[in-house]
Amino acid sequence: MKLADIHPNPKNPRFITKEQFEKLCQSIASFPKMMELNPIKINENNIIQGGNMRYRALKKLGFKEIPDNWVMQKKGLTPEQWREFIVKDNINYGEWDMDLLAAEYKADELLEWGLDLPDLVEEEKKLEVQDDAYEIPEKVITDIQPGDIYQVGPHQDNSSRANQRHTPGLSWQRQSSQQRKPGAGDDPGQQGAI
Repeated sequence: MKLADIHPNPKNPRFITKEQFEKLCQSIASFPKMMELNPIKINENNIIQGGNMRYRALKKLGFKEIPDNWVMQKKGLTPEQWREFIVKDNINYGEWDMDLLAAEYKADELLEWGLDLPDLVEEEKKLEVQDDAYEIPEKVITDIQPGDIYQVGPHQDNSSRANQRHTPGLSWQRQSSQQRKPGAGDDPGQQGAI
């Protein structure tokens, strides 16, 4: 089909920014099969009812002819039905599941495809590994001694086991030998006083 045979709708209430239009052009250029999956909708007079921006993008990309399956003509709708379609075709009824998007897609590819998700980009930037130039020392100097007992939340644990794990948000308190009750820490279920 010749692109000149279809016509933009002069009463199209939808517009996009220059940046969004550039993203649309890139999207069509990199994945033209999308036009087949989501064709331009025209009425019996070849006036575009859905896809005015895609039409503009195709023109900017230099298309003179397009495959017939990139356009869907629908006859028999009343002018009122077309008016309703124009609005409903452009309403975004859904919301994005940000957790699923973050788990399944990279922010840069979503942006490349035209999805504007600044919160996701900021979250991904926070999660990027930053080199902090930390060097592991050859020897760690500590005053922790075997047999020291630490209180972690509501229970106690021997330092040899407690040092093997760390739970963020829990405060560790070291008990001196003078603060311990006799036998504290011998039994994991036993509580020692501070």
